[in-house]
Amino acid sequence: MENNQIVVGIGASAGGLEAINELFDNLTNDTDMAFVVVQHLSPDFKSMMEELLAKHTTMPISVVKGITPVKPNHIYLINATSNLIIENNILKAVERGSAMPNLPIDEFFNSLGNNSAHNAIGIVL
Repeated sequence: MENNQIVVGIGASAGGLEAINELFDNLTNDTDMAFVVVQHLSPDFKSMMEELLAKHTTMPISVVKGITPVKPNHIYLINATSNLIIENNILKAVERGSAMPNLPIDEFFNSLGNNSAHNAIGIVL
């Protein structure tokens, strides 16, 4: 990923599915931006976001489970058992802290601002 790559962080509660779908229904698949969707997910239930979102875009969708380089025109999803950060243009699944409540959107947006500076977009749904 180049330093001028725009990374769009999208934070949503579990009830934000309709807004996420509407966003991707209205985006072209060639924006040259990378999209990272971070939701509050329960580790006790399997997320169906990847399958549901695939009905609203043809961009490749990946659930981040380890270390993942960010590419333009791709969508990245948080997994249900970790939080997500971005450092040096690499997405990383990280262990959830012991503090309650867990704040995965805040944690990701903080890392996004540090990583992308003027090339970051934050959307809260």
